[in-house]
Amino acid sequence: MSEELTGTIVPLVTPFDKEEKFDAGGMTGLIDYIIDQGADGIMATGLTGEGPLLSPDELPGNLWKPCMCWGICP
Repeated sequence: MSEELTGTIVPLVTPFDKEEKFDAGGMTGLIDYIIDQGADGIMATGLTGEGPLLSPDELPGNLWKPCMCWGICP
């Protein structure tokens, strides 16, 4: 059985703070804004190749914590 993707799925940049650490608060604010604008889904960490910059502590759990409230995590 296959599912058809529909709606608007927005790719997100990954916010970092001044110390170049993942900014969970920034991600939460970004997700709030995108969802409030009517997006049907998000695609985090896939837009600008920032994955190699994230430490093991930031992936995968800490990165997805801001997404949990909206039920949009994999």
